[in-house]
Amino acid sequence: MANQRLTNLSELTTVADDDYVYVIDSSDATDDPNGSSRKAQAKNVRGWPKTAAETSAGVSIVSYQYPPGDVRRYGAVGDGATDDTTAVQNAIDVAEVNSGHVYFYEGTYLGNWTITAAITIHATDGVILKGSTAAAVFQCTGDFVNVVGGLKLDGDTTSAYCWHHDGANNAKIDSLWCTGATSHGLYIEGVVGDGAYYNSFYNHVSKSNGGDGEKIYGTATPAHRANVNKFFGGQVSSNTGDGFDIDTVAGTAIFGTTIETYTGYAFKFTDCTKAALTMTGGWIESNTAGGVNIDSTTLMVQMYGTRFNQSTEFSGA
Repeated sequence: MANQRLTNLSELTTVADDDYVYVIDSSDATDDPNGSSRKAQAKNVRGWPKTAAETSAGVSIVSYQYPPGDVRRYGAVGDGATDDTTAVQNAIDVAEVNSGHVYFYEGTYLGNWTITAAITIHATDGVILKGSTAAAVFQCTGDFVNVVGGLKLDGDTTSAYCWHHDGANNAKIDSLWCTGATSHGLYIEGVVGDGAYYNSFYNHVSKSNGGDGEKIYGTATPAHRANVNKFFGGQVSSNTGDGFDIDTVAGTAIFGTTIETYTGYAFKFTDCTKAALTMTGGWIESNTAGGVNIDSTTLMVQMYGTRFNQSTEFSGA
């Protein structure tokens, strides 16, 4: 294909590997057809050709002006009204081909998405992903998923969960904000796959959800227990259920997290027959049902330097 002469980069629809795209300032009277003016030369840009990963994933490119991985390349709008489900899922599908990257820029993206393999998600300030169906805003079954720069997930009182971590292992999730889910903000489930092991959440916020702030659930089969998940910093507050509902799980570790203003308990432990929790630092206050509730089968809840500010600190067996 021949080189293209455009007056606006958004006009670009396709580009070959050896094509250059010249964007000409139409207000510059010195422009000639070859774009030889200084203004034109300053605006010379390179289009981004289709990659092997995009071909493998079978996705369509909507805007070649954006680089691979940028959700806008696949048609995402981010105006809070347009359904961006397909566009964002295409970016995810491409990244899953080779453990690649997905990039969000400021805006509100409407939809629900699934992650099935290792990818890294990047987000600038002002990125909101809002659920539009009863499914989780994000359903993650892939191992080694990373989130860099933070995501704000809004269930919009429509999606059951903001982030459903379903049998996925070894994730590193930074600054994930979960709000507005009809059920749990963050749901870590070890029933399927390899069991949801060794995931780390940094500066996590779970607020104003219809169920628990954090639900961590395993099974009695050791290979399928949601074990050794860690939380560093963050806030869990104003959810309808419990702060952390930890069920049939071992090895949860929490550092410096504030848990407050719940209808239920800050922590509720059920059938955690191995070391259930180690909490270092943090603050527990104003949880209506109480601070920590432990059933008769749960072992080894350890807290170091955690501050309580409520009438009932511990209850149960």
